[in-house]
Amino acid sequence: MTSQAEIDRPLPYSEGAERGILGALLIGNPESRAVVDRPTPEDFFLPQHRRIFAAVLKLAQAQKPIDLLAVHEALLQATELEEAGGIGYIAQLGDKVPRVESLELYARTIKAKAIRRRIIHASQALRGFAASPAR
Repeated sequence: MTSQAEIDRPLPYSEGAERGILGALLIGNPESRAVVDRPTPEDFFLPQHRRIFAAVLKLAQAQKPIDLLAVHEALLQATELEEAGGIGYIAQLGDKVPRVESLELYARTIKAKAIRRRIIHASQALRGFAASPAR
C-alpha cells in the first residue's frame, strides 16, 4: 500500500463521521444497529477506529449487546484496548452523539471516503508500475 509520504495531500476521511457512528453505537443507541453492516473496519481511516468497529462487529455477529462496556470488554479480551486508544478515548466517543437521522449519512460518508482512498492507493501503485524500468 502507498504510504502517506508518497501522496501529496492528506488522504480523504471524515473523523466526525467515524466518531459519530462509533459514539452512537457505544452509548447503546438501538437505532444505530441499522448502520452496523454498512461500513467495514477497513473503511475507517483511523487505526483505533478500525479496532473499535471490529469489536462492535464481533459483538453484533454474536448477537450480543453493543455498548461501551461490551466493547471495552471485547477489546480487553483481545488485548487491543490500548491500540484502540484506551478506555478514556473510547468513552469520550459517546460525547456529542449525533441525531439518529445523521447515522445513515455518516455511514455513506465513511464508505465514500474509503473508496476514494482505495482509488488513490491504486493510482499511486499504477504510477509506480508505469515509472519502473521495462523488463
